[in-house]
Amino acid sequence: MGETVAILGAGATKSFGGPLTNEILRDVFLNKADFPNAKALTELEEFLQQNFHLPPDASKHDYPPTSPLSSSMSRTRAST
Repeated sequence: MGETVAILGAGATKSFGGPLTNEILRDVFLNKADFPNAKALTELEEFLQQNFHLPPDASKHDYPPTSPLSSSMSRTRAST
């Protein structure tokens, strides 16, 4: 099986109290040492810093929502 990409969050869940992507990402990166594949999270964080100018001390409001994030990831993946 090839590489797997997980897109976190969905706007439909927000009305039921679920988090949006920008809310999930901040928590994930703050706790990335707890994840078995922290290296992949570091690569994603670097991608966000390069493509969305994410500051090192980012708040949840600095992270992109799902649509621009997935669109940018698709374009980047297609060009590699």
